[in-house]
Amino acid sequence: MAYGAVADEAATLTTPIQVRSESADSIHVGFQSRRGSSVVAAAVAIADAVTGVDRQQPLVRRASQRAFRLHLWLDPLAQMSALALVLLTFWEAPRWCRGAKAQMCRCVWDPDAPEVCPYPTYDIAYVDERVAVAIQLVAITLIAAHLLLARIAVGAQRFWSWDGKGWVMVVCLLKALDSVRALVVVLGVDALEVEAWRPAPYLRLLLLIGYSADVRSQLRLVSKILPAFCRIGALVGCLVLFAAWFGVVIFPPNTMEGSEELPNFREAAWQLIVTLTTANFPDVMLPAYERNRWPATLFFGSFLALGMFFMMNLLLATVLATVYNTYSEERAADSLKRDRRRVQYVEDAFSLLSEDSIVKPEKLAALLKQLNEHQDIKYVSEDTATRIFDRLDQRHDGHLSRDEFEGLVDALRNEASRPWTSEDRPSSEWRASIGELVASRRFEYVVDGLLVANAVVVALQTRPQLMGNAPKEEAPDDPLELVETGLAVVYAVEACLKIVGLGWRRYLSKYRNRFDLGVTCGCMLAAIIVLAPNRFNNPDLIHAIVMLRLLRLARLVVALPEFQVLGDAFLCMLPAAQKLLKALFVVIFFFSALGAALFQERINTDPDGPDLKKLQGTDYLTSGYATLNFNDVESAFVTLFCVLVVNNWFVVVDGFAAVASRDVARVYFLSFYVIGVLLFLNIVVAFILDAFLSEYNKARSSRGW
Repeated sequence: MAYGAVADEAATLTTPIQVRSESADSIHVGFQSRRGSSVVAAAVAIADAVTGVDRQQPLVRRASQRAFRLHLWLDPLAQMSALALVLLTFWEAPRWCRGAKAQMCRCVWDPDAPEVCPYPTYDIAYVDERVAVAIQLVAITLIAAHLLLARIAVGAQRFWSWDGKGWVMVVCLLKALDSVRALVVVLGVDALEVEAWRPAPYLRLLLLIGYSADVRSQLRLVSKILPAFCRIGALVGCLVLFAAWFGVVIFPPNTMEGSEELPNFREAAWQLIVTLTTANFPDVMLPAYERNRWPATLFFGSFLALGMFFMMNLLLATVLATVYNTYSEERAADSLKRDRRRVQYVEDAFSLLSEDSIVKPEKLAALLKQLNEHQDIKYVSEDTATRIFDRLDQRHDGHLSRDEFEGLVDALRNEASRPWTSEDRPSSEWRASIGELVASRRFEYVVDGLLVANAVVVALQTRPQLMGNAPKEEAPDDPLELVETGLAVVYAVEACLKIVGLGWRRYLSKYRNRFDLGVTCGCMLAAIIVLAPNRFNNPDLIHAIVMLRLLRLARLVVALPEFQVLGDAFLCMLPAAQKLLKALFVVIFFFSALGAALFQERINTDPDGPDLKKLQGTDYLTSGYATLNFNDVESAFVTLFCVLVVNNWFVVVDGFAAVASRDVARVYFLSFYVIGVLLFLNIVVAFILDAFLSEYNKARSSRGW
């Protein structure tokens, strides 16, 4: 996120070490001192120097500093509000579900009786309109307050500059107006209702982009790739157009191929575009191939060899090379900018804190305490502050000079990345003993043995399904059920022991522990839901979560050196890969909102409506694709995901081309295919290859292989 993003360097937390210098008492006194506006400004500068965040610094005025402190406090709430507005779109009832059609969204579409509830949706419980409007008003109020505080903190000129948040404020105001309009509609003024081209989804998406530095960075990357991508895309387009022209000439309408597959230039171009994706091959070739082998083989073979094997791979190679060069250039440029910003930020902080060209211990203490209010900086305890001061005060004169103060950023980073040691164990002896127990190899061997036993129990429980039979109804006193319940209790005890012995921060610093805790809590919650008296009584829920628990067995595989390298490389590339997934989510969300505006409620099985008659005889309907539609956002996401997979995507297109404008449907889906598949998925593939090979080679070289 643009504000409050958790830095990679602050991934681990430490317990303070009791080390005192001759100025230790001054440090502790300083923790009780009042913080002036200069301390707040200095803390912002140091925090940005540590994390490498590039954001506008607040003015030194007291009002600006207070506003910035509130701005930092509202950071997580504003970010969650922007995300909540986007997620709310998934639980809002579609706008066509009003009036006479309101009941259609509350019933469940049945493929065996499609005429009873003719509008297939994702079948989820939508939130009430009044609740949705209330959520919007609360979220937009928090975002507006957050942006207004930023405006006060950094000043009008910088706020409205090209790199400021002025444009986000404009989007926020537009969304506020739309929320007021939605409120008026809920109060009964239906004249202001907008069913198709609603601005709300796009404004919500822009707010999310405004609060996500990751998405903005990936969009900038896409803008740098576009020129080379468009050049290769233009060559592919010329090939398709020429092949379509050539195809209608050699396969005239009086031939089977010409009449069925390539009847005219426009249809031939569309069929050949689909052929490049291999979705309709060899079906598109067979009418000609069955009657005359050589022309069909030469035409389609040369087209696929040149288009799919050469140009499409050239497109991937172009994206890969551009991604590699762009990332390399951006890494070098960002590193240089971070170094420059760090020097400037440290200089600014020293100027704000220094008296007679030195920083006194109480000022440093106040600074470190103020840094504790920053989410992107690891918490600094009083004893940790003492250790930092001892390390910086190399002359042992009780204060910090300019060159000594420069080491503060490295000291904070070292504290964040410092590995856990025996000195970090809990102060009480019994907790320390538990910590030594859960950290021992024998304890892990016992847990591994229980996991293997758990896998055996699950295999016995699911034996009927594995053999292709229906599962048997399990009795409450079934031995396997009792063993499974006992194992769940053991895993809960294991988690409790680790939390007590290691402490929350150290325990949660490892991804494995987070996963274990999540699965354990999920199993316990599922057991309570199923076993407690209520309407829900489905033991399959417990079995599904128990199956997830077996993923912990992956650590047995990763323990092997060869697989450990792969696991390390995979974990190292995850933080960067999630940026691309965020950008892909933004693309799919945009096209989902656009598709809902174009095709909502057009896919239905109403026998009295015109749409069903248009769908009759199409492969879309006969293949049972009616649930792939844009009747709500969830269904739209699933439909576009199927297009990402590419298989039979042209069948989906033909269904919407039958009920809506054929050209509009084809342009819409082709645009999504080009942007979503050819551009973004190729960027994902290129990035994964580059990042994985880089991390894999680092991991191998570190082990001397």
